[in-house]
Amino acid sequence: MYWLNTREGRFAIPNVQRDQWILVNVNRTGFFRTNYHIHNWRLLSRQLMDDHTVISPASRAALIDDVFSLATEGRLNLSVALDLTRYLESEMDYVPWKGAIVTFKYIDRMLRTTPVYGIFKDYILHQAQTVYDYVGWNNTGPHQKKLLRVMILQQMCAYGHERCIDKTKDLFRNFSNGHEIPPDYRSFAYSTRVASGGPEIWDSTWDSYKASSPAEAKHWLAALTATGEPWLINRLLSRTLDPEQLTLTDAVSVFQYVSRNPIGGFLAWNFFRDQWNLLKNRYGSGLFLMGNIITAVTEWFNTQYQLEELETFMSSKHEDLENLAGFSNFLQAVDKTKANINWMENNYGQIEEWLENWKRENS
Repeated sequence: MYWLNTREGRFAIPNVQRDQWILVNVNRTGFFRTNYHIHNWRLLSRQLMDDHTVISPASRAALIDDVFSLATEGRLNLSVALDLTRYLESEMDYVPWKGAIVTFKYIDRMLRTTPVYGIFKDYILHQAQTVYDYVGWNNTGPHQKKLLRVMILQQMCAYGHERCIDKTKDLFRNFSNGHEIPPDYRSFAYSTRVASGGPEIWDSTWDSYKASSPAEAKHWLAALTATGEPWLINRLLSRTLDPEQLTLTDAVSVFQYVSRNPIGGFLAWNFFRDQWNLLKNRYGSGLFLMGNIITAVTEWFNTQYQLEELETFMSSKHEDLENLAGFSNFLQAVDKTKANINWMENNYGQIEEWLENWKRENS
């Protein structure tokens, strides 16, 4: 134990051999991140591959969080962070998987229009296959296992796992015969049904949304944005302009959900620009409404071209933005886009090489 009560300190750890790893801030007791020499990161990765249970679940989650945060800041090569996730194929605990999936969401957003996005999805599906088999579909067990089950099933179905999609279809067949879909499953089950269905499924989902209670309606609304049909997404976006179709808060949610769809980001941004005057009149006076829309339609921007599009739009609407409630969100969007561009410049080449190597190793 060493009490670091100043900004800097130096101490020696005796009797540590070169092939022995060191773990600092066990169980994330302190509110700080920990970086290691590259050799120690590799030793920790090797230990996790050999027997991850030697390190506690809380510390495993902290390692994942730290290594990706440090890589994002440019303090580590992203390949070091990705190497550490290789052990996840044996991970059966909720806490580390929660940290990993939160991290993967940002990478997913950055990669979704790049040539390696398909390999990235294959990697996640591969790593989660064992835990998918472990959690199963029976809605039973301890609380953390239930949380893990819902999270893994949602991830696997979203990335196109065939058995996951088939099981979801079974849920709806049973639902038609009077069986209830477990409440914990509804969010991803509804979305998976729309993503794998056609216009008829979309229309019936809209009807369910309109007929449901507010608590249930949010699941149906999110599901409507999961379609892979651009015209259906545009149909839903157009309904955000009609107060008879969507409430203000639900309309904002549509922009947030649509922008998370790999094909929806472009559609939401184009719709936002094309319908600016109508959107400004409907949402511009709300304290958070317009700001949340601006954040949603721009959070995935990560190219110089998209930055120029954003800045050009802001310049063309300068008079409109002066008194707009969400003006600060435009400024934040510019900063966020620049940060995303920086991430891509520093990390895309590394992650592309890493994923291509993984694909060759597993083909």
